[in-house]
Amino acid sequence: MKKHIKLISALVTLAIIFLLVLLSIEFLGEYGWTVLVLIPFLIGFLPPFISGYQTDLSRKNCYLLSFYTLGGAILSLLVFALEGMICIVMASPILILLTRLYLEIFCMQLTLSFSDTLLLFFAPYRRVCSSK
Repeated sequence: MKKHIKLISALVTLAIIFLLVLLSIEFLGEYGWTVLVLIPFLIGFLPPFISGYQTDLSRKNCYLLSFYTLGGAILSLLVFALEGMICIVMASPILILLTRLYLEIFCMQLTLSFSDTLLLFFAPYRRVCSSK
């Protein structure tokens, strides 16, 4: 199991994402927030989190694992005809940026305490507010 933990973590994440998209479509009738907020969060967080329990991951491996999972999620949206090609092309930059943001927050959380992470995240806002 330790040998294939990266593949398992990516597949578990893809299964969760697929179920969330189906639930959003069937019960909520829309899936904008799910696709643009929740899915990038899960892709940036879950694969490195699951794999990190079994093996040590470098920052590069965290990035590769998350972006391979993002590619799998985009591919599954096309294969299962949940989304069209033009919509995926238009949403891809947002998905990539948000996945990277959530992955950065996750990587910071590994090396910093929670309060330090919040301080770094809100530091630009504090500077803007104190300049008045």
